[in-house]
Amino acid sequence: QVVSPTGEPRQVTVQRGRLSAQDFVRGGALSPGVFYLLVPVAADSTLLNATVQLLETAAEEGDPVRGLILDLRIAGSAGAWPLSEMLALLSDGEMGAYVDREQRTPMAIPGEDIANSQSVPIAILIGPDTSGVPELFAAALRSQGRARLVGLPTPGNVLTFQRRILPDG
Repeated sequence: QVVSPTGEPRQVTVQRGRLSAQDFVRGGALSPGVFYLLVPVAADSTLLNATVQLLETAAEEGDPVRGLILDLRIAGSAGAWPLSEMLALLSDGEMGAYVDREQRTPMAIPGEDIANSQSVPIAILIGPDTSGVPELFAAALRSQGRARLVGLPTPGNVLTFQRRILPDG
């Protein structure tokens, strides 16, 4: 039974069903030439596709991207997060290193300029819920001088683990 503030009570039948939540990259122009992208909790290759499409569409429509705001405040690690591809789109060169017990391997990314992607100013929004690969992404762009980080400290959850099944199970 439901009642609106000015109406009479009435009976409503509700049928329960399965709810499927989908999260995806979304955003758009904030002002001419300045674009905002909200990166979802578990981004995948659609992040790269959405970013490239935004840059190319803006250039085709005569409103090239003059500023890009990437919102990573809710972004976490996902197996398909396109780290190398996003770094190549927005920067070029050495961006830190992978370090393990035996060695330090520099992370050198050859850049690919798509519709001014290598020089567009970037602001990255971060916070306590930014974790894993998105943290590495933000740190790499900051170390290159390609982005300014805005927000609150991130938790530093950037370790990766590799599972190994031992021969005896």
